[in-house]
Amino acid sequence: MTDRQEVDIKILRKDLLGVNLSGGDLEPGTAVGETEIDPVTGLLTRIFWEAEMAQQYRTMKRRGDELFAIVMIDLKKFKKINDKWGHPIGDLVLGAWGSAIKDRFKRKADIEGRYGGDEMIAMMIDYKLTEGKQPEDEENTIHNELVNKVREILSQGKETNEIPTEDIEASVGMAVWDGKESLEGVIKRADERLYRQKELK
Repeated sequence: MTDRQEVDIKILRKDLLGVNLSGGDLEPGTAVGETEIDPVTGLLTRIFWEAEMAQQYRTMKRRGDELFAIVMIDLKKFKKINDKWGHPIGDLVLGAWGSAIKDRFKRKADIEGRYGGDEMIAMMIDYKLTEGKQPEDEENTIHNELVNKVREILSQGKETNEIPTEDIEASVGMAVWDGKESLEGVIKRADERLYRQKELK
């Protein structure tokens, strides 16, 4: 793991004898030997990003002086890429998105994960909305930065430089914590926003 991804995840591990390394119980549903990093995207796997986000949420709720934002990313036309270019190329495309997401949300405390399939998620810690802007404006900025970065990455790959740029697209949904609601509630709002964006574009 990189420095910025490194957090205390001992509660999610057991050694070969089945002894919890932290001395406590594992989080519900955690499997022994669970992989931390998704090998295709380079992002945290779901069980680990959920644990990290929950830990950060508890910390911010206790402090009461910070906000966070959840960003959901859904790749558009990804099935078309898989069908036309094959799954190995599809994996390279997913990897490019993972790289772009890690580059965009690169503060040490930020958390990036693979939500599932062609959906990804990020948590921006200590988030402050730019004065005079709305979350919708931030969505558009994040969308443009990610899409441009992925197109740049793929254009430099000899196996991916022929993928049409118009097929490299995504929808982005974002929600900012109000200081009271649950983490699940914020993720749900970001997901709902994501699907509204998908319907509009």
